[in-house]
Amino acid sequence: MRRVILCVAALASSLTAFAGDQGRFWKQPLVDLTHALESTMPQYSEGHPFFLQKISDYDDGYLSYGFCIAEHVGTHVDAPRHFWRSGKSVDRITLEELTGRAVVINVVEESRRNSDYELTLDDLRSWEKRFGPIKRNSIVVLRTGWESKWYRPREFLNKDKSGTMHWPGFSCDVVDYLAHNRAVRALGTDTLSIDPGRSASFCAHKILLKTNKYAIEGLTNLEKLPPQGATIVVSPLKVAGGSGAPARVFALIP
Repeated sequence: MRRVILCVAALASSLTAFAGDQGRFWKQPLVDLTHALESTMPQYSEGHPFFLQKISDYDDGYLSYGFCIAEHVGTHVDAPRHFWRSGKSVDRITLEELTGRAVVINVVEESRRNSDYELTLDDLRSWEKRFGPIKRNSIVVLRTGWESKWYRPREFLNKDKSGTMHWPGFSCDVVDYLAHNRAVRALGTDTLSIDPGRSASFCAHKILLKTNKYAIEGLTNLEKLPPQGATIVVSPLKVAGGSGAPARVFALIP
């Protein structure tokens, strides 16, 4: 009995020390970059709505829900397999690849003036001249300000009379440059696609995903991140063989 007590005491001491270390670590500010999953959220393809159904209630002993959701809904990851048969599925994206230096490019004013705005190479070079070269393995995020429309789905999708959507995105030249010349880990945005909304070719997706990198779409709270210095952590559902998945995404601020 004495040995058991000593072992338990030692374990409690270790856990206390661990908790203390974690407490010090988590004093680093955290920013949630994830929208909550709701039936009213805007969706690129509106034929597969998010559905939440109560399975049991407290009268049954505990509360439990079931839900149905498409892969590319809400804040989510597009895996390389989304466009390429030989690309990685979402469950094969490594933990290392799911973290990276955050690079936030603010194009809110440009996007306000032009809903079809595309980040150009000249824009990117101007950003690097001001803030420094984008480092290898970064996660580059385009902050367009579109997240402010999230709870107004019609404005967020911004469809014209023909049904074409309009929102800002990355140009194909920029995606090619970031994927090959800067070797980034991923691209992200606060819209529903790294491609501009009106794109029919999806060249931003095709270029990025063909290099076995991934996209993060539907981000929020990007105004709380500095242009450089934060760290982004991406945690998609580990769907075997999936072309993407909803994700919890957050940032650690220095």
